[in-house]
Amino acid sequence: SLMKKTYILKQTFDVDISTLGFFEHEKPQVNYTEFNSLDDLLHYLKTNIRDWDDKVFDYTDVQHYCENLGFEVFARML
Repeated sequence: SLMKKTYILKQTFDVDISTLGFFEHEKPQVNYTEFNSLDDLLHYLKTNIRDWDDKVFDYTDVQHYCENLGFEVFARML
């Protein structure tokens, strides 16, 4: 049987938890999203990742998002 490759996007966000009564103001939250192809992953980044002014970034490939925004991408064989 042929193995299928998927791509996992790892995003880490700082979440303000001071409203929850904790002493720490920020706690990193990690989010994983799986995609069937790098094209699907890039489309997700281009349409869903926005800057502080709610504008999409003009990066042309997944590597630019990873380098500039600290995302990580892993390939997984199924």
